[in-house]
Amino acid sequence: MVFLIHWPVSLRRRLVYFLIPISLVGSVGMPVCSFGQAAEPLQLSELIQEALTNNPEIAAAAQAWAAAKSRISQAGALPDPMLSLRLQNIGPSPSIGEEEMSMAGLSVSQIVPFPGKRSLSEGAALEESRQMEAMLEETRRRVLAELKRLYFELALVKRSEAMVDEIQKLLKTLTETAQARYSVGEGIQQDVFRAQTELTRLTDRRIRLDQEEKKVKAAINAVILRPPGAALGDPILIRSPKPALTEDLFESAATAQSPMIRGSDRTVAAKEWMLQMARRDRLPDFELSLGYFDRGRFESLYEAMVSMNLPLYYRSRQGARIREAEADLAGAREGLNQDRQKVRLQVSDLYREITTSDRLRTLIEQGLLPQARLSFESAKAGYEVGKVDFLTLLNNLTSLFEDEIGAEEMRFRYQRALAEMEELTGLDLIGSNH
Repeated sequence: MVFLIHWPVSLRRRLVYFLIPISLVGSVGMPVCSFGQAAEPLQLSELIQEALTNNPEIAAAAQAWAAAKSRISQAGALPDPMLSLRLQNIGPSPSIGEEEMSMAGLSVSQIVPFPGKRSLSEGAALEESRQMEAMLEETRRRVLAELKRLYFELALVKRSEAMVDEIQKLLKTLTETAQARYSVGEGIQQDVFRAQTELTRLTDRRIRLDQEEKKVKAAINAVILRPPGAALGDPILIRSPKPALTEDLFESAATAQSPMIRGSDRTVAAKEWMLQMARRDRLPDFELSLGYFDRGRFESLYEAMVSMNLPLYYRSRQGARIREAEADLAGAREGLNQDRQKVRLQVSDLYREITTSDRLRTLIEQGLLPQARLSFESAKAGYEVGKVDFLTLLNNLTSLFEDEIGAEEMRFRYQRALAEMEELTGLDLIGSNH
């Protein structure tokens, strides 16, 4: 703050006009925002590798796939054989060797499904494991897309903090200048109040940004399985190239590479196998058994038997199972069509977001920002010679600040949309991210 109240008015007035150009040129004449990189920048590629290694959601999906693969051999295996002990006695006391019908022996039985049933069951389990593999890939892409979004959001927050800090410095200088002018009768008290109000608003915004930074860093740490308060460096600025693909090409890539579509397709294939299994269930299974029975002094007995079940209740059992499998298959096919349509809609929305945010960012950087800087410089020059009032200078400064923030927000929206498009298509759109 500048205090000149003990000096003669004429001298104070001359000193104020001398100090104003120096203070404004020394502060406002510099670039409004300058950003330096941290000594140890936060690398997106390193975060991705750490997420692939440590993320619990990815690990759980990998274990689910491993479990599904283990069920393939189980589905095609024969049921466990049965071992039976048989004692047959005539009379109140053991009579083996005395009575011809008294005996003791063992038998082994094995249920054998009708030919083709085991291979159908194994085929259904194989398709289910492929579905779990697609879910693992979907989980990986979703987690990495979220990590990239958080990384870019942290970059936006850090750059916004730097801009707020720069604007706060400028506003403090303007506040001191307004106070100095008011002290010599060349300004109005409203200018001082307005400058202090804007400074308070910026302080509030800075506090909110600091809280947002902590929140985003905690979210990043959660993705890579670190403690919420673990230290993270500052993200580096990634300038992603413009994709050279049209919306139709994006849609084709998403349709071919989307894990959600691939998983739904595997679900349909599994339901087709299950329908064949239900139809084959109309055919009987067999039970084979062999036995040996000792009768003491009498000749031993050997037994061989073949049994089969009779599907007498076809209408209420096997027929109902077929109808159930047909309905499940129809539902899976509708789900596949729904997922395809959903992916098309997501691609269309993301493509519009990519193109729109890029155009808006270009418009701000090449149109609004240069104009805002010129307006601010012109207002600053006019204010220094008393031709522009303080409110006009302050409005030009806040407009320049908002345009700077707007450009960063458009960059964030652009890169976030690219990350989400990567999740859908499997394409590398961010650049320098692996």
